[in-house]
Amino acid sequence: TRDSQKMYWEEESLKGRIFAMARSHSRELLGVLTASPLSLNNLFVSVVIPKVLPKRPFVSLEATSLFIDYLFSEFPIERVSIGQRFSSLKYWTQRLFLLGFQYEGLEQLGFVKGDIKDDVVHMGLTRSYFDHLRGLRGGSLWPGDFEFDNRLNKLNTNLKKDFDEASLTDHFT
Repeated sequence: TRDSQKMYWEEESLKGRIFAMARSHSRELLGVLTASPLSLNNLFVSVVIPKVLPKRPFVSLEATSLFIDYLFSEFPIERVSIGQRFSSLKYWTQRLFLLGFQYEGLEQLGFVKGDIKDDVVHMGLTRSYFDHLRGLRGGSLWPGDFEFDNRLNKLNTNLKKDFDEASLTDHFT
């Protein structure tokens, strides 16, 4: 219910969780991003953006980038951690890598919900690498749809040529 969601938001905010809503240009809610403290200098980011916009295929990555920009700009943190189910979110993992997150490991059976069990890929982004990328990308982590699409195509072309693999994720599975 709306009241239970509001109560959850208030309780989690008191614990230090940061919430952001991703909206389209027409103000339609696309999803929610959160950051929870893991330590004094490390936030764990969760992204839930189930809405897909056919004309904006990278909108969830752009929202994630803007959220990461905000976290590093507004909080005295040294790193952002992120984790996602693998292999069900392997293409999302690949795209986070292209955004700048670095692989840190695979937690076997790290996700369990009822009968669903899955591995979790852990990734991170340090402040120094974030600052480096932001400098290369004109002041923002997000390089833009056109540039990101070029990077994705270039990576897939090189992997196909060099390793006979269709994607970075396929190369590691």
